[in-house]
Amino acid sequence: MNRAQSRSEDAQPMIIGQSTYYPVELVASILQVPLEIARLIVDENWKYTEEEDPNTPKGFMREQLLKELQEPSLRLALDIASMILPFEQEVARRIASELPWGEDFLFDVEYPLNYQAERDRSGIPSLLRSLNSSIPSPHNPDGFLRPRQAAEILGVNLQQVAKLAKDDLLDHELTSGGHRRYRFEDIKQYKIQQNNRLSDGLAEGE
Repeated sequence: MNRAQSRSEDAQPMIIGQSTYYPVELVASILQVPLEIARLIVDENWKYTEEEDPNTPKGFMREQLLKELQEPSLRLALDIASMILPFEQEVARRIASELPWGEDFLFDVEYPLNYQAERDRSGIPSLLRSLNSSIPSPHNPDGFLRPRQAAEILGVNLQQVAKLAKDDLLDHELTSGGHRRYRFEDIKQYKIQQNNRLSDGLAEGE
């Protein structure tokens, strides 16, 4: 396991009120780009979103913006920036710093969908990782959170997570070995409800 992968596995989203924010390590893992590219994108966009969403923590990206960066029209730009980073750092940085709103590296509608469909079959992700070892492996490739990850997001300990699941307050799945796994959307929903209850309690106490 390389250092970038270890950092991405330890990083967890942060939920503030109704919004979810992703740390730069997770952005790199989700977008499958080197950490340096992810950090450039996060830092550049933080400058512009600070006024619009002052709750955005430094070094984090709002969920909606991360979804925009996963649009097929941006995939080739992300791949190009990742591919040339070891050789042409300034060009790679310029591409990354303009995403997702720069128009220099966008395509007409039908082409990015074709590229996205052929990308994995042609082995491009493996090629990019061989060129740049700082590209982390996909975060939770099976799509589930482990109990420790769920506990970190909720701000509780492992025993409390297990109790919430046992009391049917937290949806979960069981592996063939009997281990609990959690979907991020379920954890997020519970955390938002938890935040709402806290806000209502504070309002009633005023």
